[in-house]
Amino acid sequence: MAFPNQIDGDQIPVKGFPTKFSLSGGWTIPLDDLKYLKNGPLVSEDRKEILVPASRGWPRVLEALKQVAPIVTIASGLIAIAVNWSELVQILFPD
Repeated sequence: MAFPNQIDGDQIPVKGFPTKFSLSGGWTIPLDDLKYLKNGPLVSEDRKEILVPASRGWPRVLEALKQVAPIVTIASGLIAIAVNWSELVQILFPD
């Protein structure tokens, strides 16, 4: 028998998550079974407790690196320009 609407998804933010999924209709998931769930976040029905975070372990580290990578790339480019400024000026404006 199908049980509709056990998990709802919406755009209401929960602790920094733009999209989350929440249990509904009084459904619960045993704590031991939460470790098998991924692609969260999954929050409790009252939307006050995050049951499954957005990512765990290495996926969380990789997601953080993806967010930091553009900043590091821009910063390293600016440092390279600053260090080689005199050569850059000679290339762009030869005497």
